[in-house]
Amino acid sequence: WSVPIHRRANTFLEIFGNTQVQEKTEAYIAELGSALVRFVCDEKGSLRRLVDLSQLKHRDVDGIEKILKSWQTSVPFEMGELRDRRLRALYGQRYDGRAGLADWDYQDCVKKSASVVHARQYRHWRETGIAFEFGDQTYPLPNRSMASYAQGKENGRSRIRRGFWGDVVMSPYFALGVDCEQPNRFARELFQVLNKGTATEQHRHTAVHVAVYNIVAWLHEIETGRPYRMKREHDVYSGLDQRTSEQVNAGPAAQEKGATDHHAFAMECANSILELKDLATVVLLSGDTFESAILAKPRFHNKFDLVWLSNHQAHHLKEPALAKLLCDGDAVVPRPLVLAEAARNLVPLKPEQREQFAERLPELAATTGLQRLAEPAPAVGSPNFLSFTAKKI
Repeated sequence: WSVPIHRRANTFLEIFGNTQVQEKTEAYIAELGSALVRFVCDEKGSLRRLVDLSQLKHRDVDGIEKILKSWQTSVPFEMGELRDRRLRALYGQRYDGRAGLADWDYQDCVKKSASVVHARQYRHWRETGIAFEFGDQTYPLPNRSMASYAQGKENGRSRIRRGFWGDVVMSPYFALGVDCEQPNRFARELFQVLNKGTATEQHRHTAVHVAVYNIVAWLHEIETGRPYRMKREHDVYSGLDQRTSEQVNAGPAAQEKGATDHHAFAMECANSILELKDLATVVLLSGDTFESAILAKPRFHNKFDLVWLSNHQAHHLKEPALAKLLCDGDAVVPRPLVLAEAARNLVPLKPEQREQFAERLPELAATTGLQRLAEPAPAVGSPNFLSFTAKKI
């Protein structure tokens, strides 16, 4: 609790979106790796109240342990070299012209889909792998949390190799930085456009501001149970509870009262987090595919109020077993849903391919009895996701 929410939010985004991190962040990742190893192997730590590992096979637990141990600073990981190999494989003979290709992708897809992503930030991420920068910090060290293992063949033999297999085209901005809850006008102003309709039109804020707002809002609501609301325009941190400088500097009595208030607030936050155990549990499942992990197992039938399919898994809409996963509905959740991500933000696709992808999803769903729900049409391009239900409308 000694670390303010805004610093935790910045650290989260640094680890989530940057292939290179600060020295203190590298040490923090190593510390988290050790804590997670204790949780996975010995079920020790606070996560045991929120995360259920009972469905995992022993080999899966061993694989997770191996990855987490590789987060230690003593384990070599040449992120710069590994990412450059990915870029060279992606661009091929066009490698030297990669800056122009990144700009083309921005103009052809990113800007049309989410103009709040600034061109300079997107191009910088494509070149360096760094999406979120704060202040005058430098990011010279590898982000080992992005290391993973992939199976392939070498000299005709199957081999598992550790490397960097992450995104080098889409960007982390689409996950956290292009939309947010907007409970008041201050949040809506994060998407304010200056000089609208002119040649110098631009957003006042960027996807980084929106991403910071999202993480701050989520942490705040998790810890307090109250929705986050900005209190000043253009200040994403303005809704946080903070002691005033007058309290801090007013003398020993005020400082003692401030410390007592801070402790009480910290205990309130801790209790709110522990209450999550009564509301939700994260259950990790074993399986190489969605079919083997869930669809093929009857014990998961009639268990889900919501099924989310990424665009890489949206073809499962045609599987009859998918509708069987949904609950029958009740007073709390009268209409269980399947949400399927469309291809709106898939940079490698052409605009017509994104439209065709969105048109194809209802056709697949109809073959298994799922019915599409009406959503507001997007202002530009194809929808971001489509909603389906097995319940008659």
